[in-house]
Amino acid sequence: MVFLHGSYDPHPAGRRLTPQPDRAEAWEGLEFVRVLERYRPAWGIPHAEAVFLCEDPDHLDPCGAPLDHVVEVSPEGAFTRHDQNWISRICCLLDDHTPDHPEIARAAEAYWAGHPHPDGPVWEIRCRSALVTRARPDLSLNDLEMNF
Repeated sequence: MVFLHGSYDPHPAGRRLTPQPDRAEAWEGLEFVRVLERYRPAWGIPHAEAVFLCEDPDHLDPCGAPLDHVVEVSPEGAFTRHDQNWISRICCLLDDHTPDHPEIARAAEAYWAGHPHPDGPVWEIRCRSALVTRARPDLSLNDLEMNF
C-alpha cells in the first residue's frame, strides 16, 4: 500500500513528518473542523495532532493537501481512514443548520467510523507521524512546472 503526503515544502527521504501546529491553527478556525472535533471519538486523532495522507494521488487536492511537493511516506503507528466527502456534506449542512443538528452529527459520526459516502469515497488518512520514503516529482506541481 502506498501512502502520499502533499506539502508546501520539499522533504528528503528519511525525514519524519509530524503535525505542524502553525498550520493546524489556521484550520482550527473552520467550522467543519470544530464539528469534527466535537464529534470525535476518544480513539480519534485530533486534527491538530494529525499528519494527513492519501492513498490515491487524485485524492490529494480534494483533501486539501498542497501539491507543491508530494512524497511517499510510511505511517508510524496506527492510522485511521476517513471519507472526505462527509466533510463536504457537513459543510453543505452548516449552510442551513447549527452544528448540533442531528444530520450533521450523523455525517460526522460516519466520517469517524470510516464509512464511504454514498457519492463515492475520497479517502484521507490520519496518523500521528510518518516517515518519508521517497519524493514523487511526477505528482508535484513545483517539479512538473520546472519541466515546461
